[in-house]
Amino acid sequence: MNDIFKRVISRIKRLAVLLLLIPILTAATGYFLALQKPSIYTASSEIFIGNFQNQIKTNPTLMKHYVTKTGFLEEVNEKYQLNLNVPQVKSRFTTHANQQGNILELGYRSPDQQEAEETLRKLTDAISAEGTKLYEDKKELLANQISTIKETDSEYEKVYKEVQLLDKLTTEIDLIKPEILEPVTVKNSQAISPMQSAILGFLLGVILNFFILLLPELFREEKN
Repeated sequence: MNDIFKRVISRIKRLAVLLLLIPILTAATGYFLALQKPSIYTASSEIFIGNFQNQIKTNPTLMKHYVTKTGFLEEVNEKYQLNLNVPQVKSRFTTHANQQGNILELGYRSPDQQEAEETLRKLTDAISAEGTKLYEDKKELLANQISTIKETDSEYEKVYKEVQLLDKLTTEIDLIKPEILEPVTVKNSQAISPMQSAILGFLLGVILNFFILLLPELFREEKN
């Protein structure tokens, strides 16, 4: 055992420069290889789509398909002057329905961090604005209907009037305005960062050094 230790120490002294260079080179290689991989940025946001008695636009499952349609994207692009490349947006835009919370989760992937953030912010604001407009239209319609019913003054229609008024008031109470629950955030979707890759490369170099130092001893024992 003492002889093995002496031989390993001797080998370390003879190969000191190489043993120092190997972890440095493997770490540098890992770092620069990771830099060569293009970063993909994922922007995400969440919208509570509200309730304004629209079978499509208050249903997350239907909305997740509706907002990714070319027709819808072209419509909001023109209406809100978003200056979007619709075919490109369509290929990078993703949606997910959270049925329990009546929430629409939006995502957008791009190699450009700023483009990912700005594009999804525009889409999030546009989708929210569309829902808010429908909510306000429905609220105004109900207010006008309630006002009309209240102005009706007829004993013959009294019971019918009360039923209608109760129905409209109940509907008005159930209205919920859409809102942006989670503003746009962006994260780097790259599986491993250059620094992490460098650390792994360094550890690989250290392991390789152990093999260089100890492998000759294993072969020596086999020969004996």
